[in-house]
Amino acid sequence: MLQAINDTMHYVKSVGMRGKAQNSDHYFFAEKDVPCFFFYTLGGISAYHDIYDVSSTLPFTDFEDVFRLTRDFTGQLMKE
Repeated sequence: MLQAINDTMHYVKSVGMRGKAQNSDHYFFAEKDVPCFFFYTLGGISAYHDIYDVSSTLPFTDFEDVFRLTRDFTGQLMKE
């Protein structure tokens, strides 16, 4: 559903799937078979969860489009 929405609206460059990732908060929900998904943007500096990963270097440029994709996705879920 996320892919279909993005294919129509072109909010983000790509929507991909990946397996469970233990470095994310959603992992433990997925382990208990709770439906979940994980959004992250690509780009910015290479620091990730280390001492150089600070708020001033976050790439905020994609957040509005991720919000729009999430909004449309949850709106579609509410219709079903």
